[in-house]
Amino acid sequence: MAGQAMSDGGLGRIMSVPANKPIIYKLITYTIVMVTIPVSIFLFSFYLALDPAFLLLAQRPGGEGEKLIWSAVFAVISVNAIMAAYVVSAIREDGGLVADAGSTSSARL
Repeated sequence: MAGQAMSDGGLGRIMSVPANKPIIYKLITYTIVMVTIPVSIFLFSFYLALDPAFLLLAQRPGGEGEKLIWSAVFAVISVNAIMAAYVVSAIREDGGLVADAGSTSSARL
C-alpha cells in the first residue's frame, strides 16, 4: 500500500511539475556532494596529506590520533562550506534577501 501511494503521487507527481525539476536536481546534486566531498577530504588527508605535513612542520611523524583529529576537522570544514554554498545558491535563486514588511526605507518612497 505504501508503494501504491508513492506511485500515485509522491515523487513522481512532484517531478511532473516543471518548476520543481531544477529544485530536485539541485537537492540531489548537493546531497551527492555532501557525501562524497567530506569523505574524500577525510580519506585524502588521513592517508596521504598529513604524514608529509607532520614531517615538514613538526619534524616528526604524526600519530594516528592526531591524523584522525585533523582529518575530521578538514571534513567538517568542507561540510560547512557546502552548506554555505547551498544557502547562498538558494538565496540567489529566490531573488535575494527581502526587507521586513513593516520597515520603511527611502528606496520605497
